[in-house]
Amino acid sequence: MKEKTELLTQGVTSHVPAILEEIQRLRAREERRDMQWTKVEKEMETLKAEMERAKIKQGNLEVKVEVLSTALDNKSKEAEIKNVERERLEKEIGKLEAKVSEQRKAIETEKSERKLENGK
Repeated sequence: MKEKTELLTQGVTSHVPAILEEIQRLRAREERRDMQWTKVEKEMETLKAEMERAKIKQGNLEVKVEVLSTALDNKSKEAEIKNVERERLEKEIGKLEAKVSEQRKAIETEKSERKLENGK
């Protein structure tokens, strides 16, 4: 029995270097994975920070767009009001031109009548 135990111990002992080598290999592999995971976590934190900054920038841009949209709407309303006023003034000018034309004809008619009266 003692011999069997010694043989068994020698058999196990002969495998110890291989087992230790495998343990080292597995630890190294685990360390590489841990380093990769740490790197991934850092990248995720960086991306989260970038996303937060992008959201803030987007919010600022949305505010600017709203301000510009409001300003554009106001300018459009002002332009529409000016167009309506211009059209109203053009109609008024047209009416005044028609009156001036009528008055000119009336004056010319009156001049012609006076010439005829003075000529008689």
